[in-house]
This record gives sequence, C-alpha cells and structure tokens, in this order.
Amino acid sequence: MDGIYYYLPGKAFSHGHANIYTAATAGSKSSAKGLIPVTVINSGAANFNLAALESTILGFGQQDDVWGQNFLSAIILQGTSIQDYSDSTVNVLNRTSTLTTVQSSTEIPQGPYFISATGDLYQPYRLYPDTEGAFTQPMGPFDATTSTFPALTATVPGIASPGVAVPSRLYYTKTASQPLAGVRTGIKDIFDIAGLRTSNGNRAFEDLYPPETQPLFQSNVLLMLAQFSSEK
Repeated sequence: MDGIYYYLPGKAFSHGHANIYTAATAGSKSSAKGLIPVTVINSGAANFNLAALESTILGFGQQDDVWGQNFLSAIILQGTSIQDYSDSTVNVLNRTSTLTTVQSSTEIPQGPYFISATGDLYQPYRLYPDTEGAFTQPMGPFDATTSTFPALTATVPGIASPGVAVPSRLYYTKTASQPLAGVRTGIKDIFDIAGLRTSNGNRAFEDLYPPETQPLFQSNVLLMLAQFSSEK
C-alpha cells in the first residue's frame, strides 16, 4: 500500500465491526481482498474535539513507523463518554476521513488496522526487507493457546529472505510488569525460543531439528518483558 508492504495475520484481532466498514466504504481507498485501512483512536474525554484529534494523529506519525497517512481512510474514535461523530467526515493532514464513534469501555489498542467487509479488525505488521539475510527467523507475537512464538515467513517481493515483520508501537503500553512493551527485540540464535528452530548460526543445522518446545529461561523472560519480539 503506497509502496509499503504489510503482513496480516490469519487471525483477526477483533470482530463485530461491520457497521464501521459500511460507514467507511464510501470514501475509502480499498486494498487487496476488500480490506480498508483505518485508524483507531482512544479517548476518554467527553470534550475530545477535532483539534485534539489532529494533535493525536500528528503524534502517531512521530512515534510509529507502521502507522502512516494511508490509514486515514477512516478513523474510529473510541471511548465511553465521547461526542458521537458517526457518519461525519473530517479533514486531517489534508486527507478526508470518515469518522465513526464507538461507545465502548473495552478498548481496542489505538493505532493502524485493516477492516474487512465482515467487520473483522486486523493488526498489520510492516514488512522490512532483510536484504542481507541477517536474521534467521522473524517471529510473531506470543500465542497463548500454544505457549509459543510463531515463525513468520512473509517475504517482500524480490527479496529471498523472509521480511522482518514489525507491529505498530502504538498498540503497546509500558507497565511495571512489562517495561519493554513495544520495544523491538533481537535474540541471538543460540538461545532456544518455544516455537522456533535454534540454528546456532548454522542454517544447515537448523534444518535437522524441529522447533523448540521449551524456551531458555532468560530469553523467555526478555520476551515477556518486551511483549513482542520481531526477529532471531
């Protein structure tokens, strides 16, 4: 999209937003498979206005390399006591966006998403080309159902090595228990990570053994503190 490649996981992050897709389609720029890029913004303030909206979006561009102005096709404004802006349009950064308000106490992390015609929201990963083949295996976020970090094999056209897929920093909030949340982390490929093969720096060795089932304690702690790791 606009020269940037994204990876979408097969599992939607959130469901049940078909009304948002319907409201957004009129002025949106559709991409592959009918998906529409949208931006989610969370605000608990009843007096959240258009000036605050533009300030928030400007901050997104300064903080994040996954979100971009191409996600301004539609804006989902989410909160429990905000003014209803549904079915209206706004001009933000010289782009016309469809604005939809969702009164919700269960907040979807703010940031960039793709929404499908069935109302499923997907968190995109920006694919960076690994032109030198420096990383043995990019990885996805922790899968609680299998207690593993899945391998990501998406590629950028023209590059043989898997692309390094990174999520938006906007999804994560640092806490006392996860002080590295949102920090992109590299783990040297001599440490076991559940769900990934350990090659000890030898790609031929990697092909001989299955993915690890038990992580090394130190690497597991680091990944839990970071909440997400992008490559090994």
